[in-house]
Amino acid sequence: MNHFFHTIKFKIILAFGVCVTLTAAIGLFGVFGISRLNSNMSDAYSSNTVPIAQLSDIRAAQLDIRAKLRRLQATRNADDVAKTLPGIQANVEMINKAWTDYYPASISSDKEHRIADKINAALSEFKFQTTDAVAALKESNFDAAADLISRSANVSDSLTNDLGADATLHLVQAKQFSDDSGSTFRAILWIAIALIGFGVMVAAGASLYLLRAISNPLKKAVDVANQIASGRLENDIQITSRDEFGQLLEALKRMDQQLSNTIRGIKGS
Repeated sequence: MNHFFHTIKFKIILAFGVCVTLTAAIGLFGVFGISRLNSNMSDAYSSNTVPIAQLSDIRAAQLDIRAKLRRLQATRNADDVAKTLPGIQANVEMINKAWTDYYPASISSDKEHRIADKINAALSEFKFQTTDAVAALKESNFDAAADLISRSANVSDSLTNDLGADATLHLVQAKQFSDDSGSTFRAILWIAIALIGFGVMVAAGASLYLLRAISNPLKKAVDVANQIASGRLENDIQITSRDEFGQLLEALKRMDQQLSNTIRGIKGS
């Protein structure tokens, strides 16, 4: 086994093994970088984009309810009430669905939780007042409905402001995710460039190592063989390695010595 470490085969395996390992490391780092960026994008979408859409749906439905109630307050027409109430009910159902999806599962910070708690309380009051106003409108009690609609203005304004504050908070968080993704990308980019540069240097070093390990001993063995083939014997053959080329030089040295002894014997006889 110890002899194997001195062979050309081992040197080739070592050089290519280092190159393959480095290539795999660069590839794995690239996979890690892509995974990290994908995770940031996924978190930004699930933690900020989706909640912003849910809050926007709630605010749009709430404003539409207010607009419809104000119009009914102004027209005081039973036919308008019959046509408009299904739309109000659909908006209430949209609010219920969007808020259930958002609260509390999508809350990601204490500050957001405080705002969401305020929205939850205001939303409950808003829906309660809307239900009362709708009931009065169904009974064509327009004076009572007008009073309820007017008294719900403060709650509606507070709800609108809190929904806006929550959406703004998510926008800030989305900006932070974007900045983090940008920083991560730049870090990954420079590390990848450094790894590629290092890989090029290692590949160049491995090439030089193999050239020295193969070309120089091979040239030396060819020179010795040419010397013997030309009849120049008793060459000073220095064996400096224990690999296949060292074994070849050792064989050439024995051949040189054997031929020299044979020629001296012939001359002596």
